[in-house]
Amino acid sequence: MKPEDLYERLERIFELDEIIRYKHENEKLEIGDEDAIEYNKLYRSMQNLDLKDWKEYHLFLKDKNERELFEQKEELKEKLKVKLENKVKEFIDCIDF
Repeated sequence: MKPEDLYERLERIFELDEIIRYKHENEKLEIGDEDAIEYNKLYRSMQNLDLKDWKEYHLFLKDKNERELFEQKEELKEKLKVKLENKVKEFIDCIDF
């Protein structure tokens, strides 16, 4: 299984888990509930994955997180640069020549 597919499957499991918990807490969970059936199928399919799939997934997540951190860092640099430029302009405007 490709790491991207595994990621999407886990996201869906977490989403269904929230839906099922909400239904259970509000006494709306019934036998044969479509969300519960889908959750069980996805959960069972996860049990059949081997260690290789999980290792690839781990590397995928690590790479994904590093890319996101890099993008956040670049955004922050740009914001700080703009802020600094504005402060410099403000300071220059305050100086009376």
